[in-house]
Amino acid sequence: MAHILVKDMLRISMAYIEAGRYMDFVFLSLGCRFIALNDGVVTQQKSNEMLVIMKNVMNDLYARYTSNKIIKAVKQFTFKSGKYVGCYASLGYKKSAADKHALEIDTITSPVVKHIFDMHLQGNDFRKIAVQLNAEDVPASGIFYYMAEGRENSRSEASY
Repeated sequence: MAHILVKDMLRISMAYIEAGRYMDFVFLSLGCRFIALNDGVVTQQKSNEMLVIMKNVMNDLYARYTSNKIIKAVKQFTFKSGKYVGCYASLGYKKSAADKHALEIDTITSPVVKHIFDMHLQGNDFRKIAVQLNAEDVPASGIFYYMAEGRENSRSEASY
């Protein structure tokens, strides 16, 4: 008879359904005996079946908790170090080719942003600015994105 020996239940799987499937079906069908030393689990002993189920569930929850915790920590570190983490750059900027967490001024769209700021400084509200941009046939920010990508815009946003 073959034996599978591990330190603890966490070594077999962090997903409790998967771990249960291995222990109840796969190992038995292969004629293997599974032993988790620190947890005192042996597949042929049914006396600790509830303990095995609880440990598998706890391992699954622990893996999910630590995964979410690590993702949040990495994002917060990225924010605090001043790096850009958005999917798309705002109008007037583009993502750097060298570093996806850095923005560069986009020479194509930055004049549009400067024009919008100038109109705002002249006392125009958002509606007047949008009407003026539409009158000048300035494309919407989404149009600029698709132009830079070299793709056709699948959305119908053509104006401000």
